[in-house]
Amino acid sequence: VRMEKTDKGNRLIITGNEALRYEWQRLGAPNPRWWLDIPQANLKNAKQEFEIAGKFSGSVRLSQNQPAPNPVVRVVVDLDQAVEVTTSAGESDKQLVIDILDK
Repeated sequence: VRMEKTDKGNRLIITGNEALRYEWQRLGAPNPRWWLDIPQANLKNAKQEFEIAGKFSGSVRLSQNQPAPNPVVRVVVDLDQAVEVTTSAGESDKQLVIDILDK
């Protein structure tokens, strides 16, 4: 897992050992928070947190939301305002890219 600053905002890159599937949810207005669950995944470190800087502020947190036998890793994007967030495949199906855009 790594966070990068790009010319368009912030990018979180998650790389797994197998193809990554995910389900995402978003809280409605006025709370600009959304989360993404990755089933059948185990996080190497117990919890990770990244600060977001740019035209807005917030954080991204990763944690083991559910342990074995049906493990789930949860990614929470918590922002101080509503912004565009996109997900896409990375260099392979084992990589997930989350872009948090400064618009």
